[in-house]
Amino acid sequence: MEIILVLGWICSFSSIAVQFVGIEICFRIWKKGSTGDISPAPFVANLIAAGLWVKYGLLTSIQSLIIVNALGAILALIYVIFFYIYSLRKSLISRFMVFGCLAISVPYLYIGVYLEDQNLAIEHLGKMCVLMTVISYAAPLASLFDVFRQRSTDCMSFPLVLAYFIVSVEWFIYGSLLKDQYVQTPNLIGIALGILQLGLFVVYPKSKTASKEITIEVL
Repeated sequence: MEIILVLGWICSFSSIAVQFVGIEICFRIWKKGSTGDISPAPFVANLIAAGLWVKYGLLTSIQSLIIVNALGAILALIYVIFFYIYSLRKSLISRFMVFGCLAISVPYLYIGVYLEDQNLAIEHLGKMCVLMTVISYAAPLASLFDVFRQRSTDCMSFPLVLAYFIVSVEWFIYGSLLKDQYVQTPNLIGIALGILQLGLFVVYPKSKTASKEITIEVL
């Protein structure tokens, strides 16, 4: 039981740390003055997944899920708003935001209004969380076409992909100890997607120009 508690806190702190990786992307956008070819899909997917996991955490009384995802939802919303401010395609971001609101509110209404049986509610919401978490882990692949076209991963964030991979490993182990299939399944898929995305950085490394820009921005 102590191992589960400790690992739960490790997962929580790691996940919170991952949420702040988005600051690095926002900093790059601020320096360039626009979002360029960086996709907002990962942050919108994170916002939806975090919003659903908060409800799942409340239903199952898993405190670590509630804390991590409440903070994650707030940060993801801030990032999406930041994208909207600096994007030249504001109509596209607006559609993303409307979709995100619907993707969170509809399951909440479905669980709250139509499902009185808590166990059934946990089962249905758990499946929704699994689906959205898998989409969240796969969201960076939205730039896959650009990666193949440019033969470079300049449009992808290595820190974000690496952080997602590490956290998915931690949450998979945590879910295994809890014997919660809804925590295990998406993170197992997240591990596979993480390996795939990390492999892209090996096959199509960032260009030297992009690497210099990132180094200067971090300094």
